[in-house]
Amino acid sequence: MPDTPASVSTLIRFQSQVPRTIITFTSVILTLRASACALAWNGRAKHDPVAARLVRSWRRSMPVLPLILVPERLQPVPKPVNVSPPPTGNARMSRCSMIAAALLCAMTLGSMTQGARAEQQLWTFDNLSRIGGLTPAVEGDPTLVDGPLGKAVRFDGVDDALLFPSRPLVGAKTFTIEAIFRPEGGAFEQRWLHVAETDPVTGLDANPAGTSDPNPRFMFEIRVQDGRWYLDSFVNSKAGSRALIDPGKTHPLNRWYAVQQTYDGATYRAYVDGVLEAEAPVPFTPHGPGRVMVGVRMNHVNWFRGAVAQIRFTNRALAPGEFLPPPPAPQ
Repeated sequence: MPDTPASVSTLIRFQSQVPRTIITFTSVILTLRASACALAWNGRAKHDPVAARLVRSWRRSMPVLPLILVPERLQPVPKPVNVSPPPTGNARMSRCSMIAAALLCAMTLGSMTQGARAEQQLWTFDNLSRIGGLTPAVEGDPTLVDGPLGKAVRFDGVDDALLFPSRPLVGAKTFTIEAIFRPEGGAFEQRWLHVAETDPVTGLDANPAGTSDPNPRFMFEIRVQDGRWYLDSFVNSKAGSRALIDPGKTHPLNRWYAVQQTYDGATYRAYVDGVLEAEAPVPFTPHGPGRVMVGVRMNHVNWFRGAVAQIRFTNRALAPGEFLPPPPAPQ
């Protein structure tokens, strides 16, 4: 039976050779085994009240772990010949081993949980053939222009768009959607990012006409008026919908901005350059699979005139300090 230091050493060597997702799972297994070894060593759980309580707790909280992972945890410790309590020094060593193993397990589980809630997809629009790991269908004649991060894709507001065959944030209960873009004027209503759930019955991403349909979706839109623009963010799910729009908060055209929308499980928020513009409570249920359109709404109404440099999708609500940095303001 390996002791705790050997198990930890094995874990460290293992972490340098395999991907992180495998590391975290294996770390938990090895840590639990190390803890069980410490508890079972010389029958401590039979005589040490601290060890006995921890063993009982593990039996209640983790009954589904396979027996092969931590056999000592589930199997009774053989009764020693000498049933007298072990020496005090050895008991203290057992407690130290338990504490070290428990701390390592807690840190590993915390790392695994943090990694899960930080899942992100970054789409960089520096070409027209491969964006975010997907190959878009190109509509019209979008062009590449200089942007704040290199190249960006410009849409003419007439018939330019990019249709992506799948979408992020499927099944997400919370989310953040960020984009770095440049509005250039044009029509009053422009719906330039449409993340849709495909109706499993009809196969449609949106109704053929109009701007109102039951399909769950995320939207980024703008309204252009008097040489300025203001943001319209929209979310719809089977639980409810909400638009965030404030015509009093306008911005100059023809410069780069970072816009964000977030949902933390209760409140939906919209930002421009990390500054909160509107918020409201909304019920939300996760979306299913679908597609993404950039440059126009799914049903080809309200074309966008301007450019897009990046879009990032995160499956949790980011704080403003975690957003993509806004492009530098023109001098």
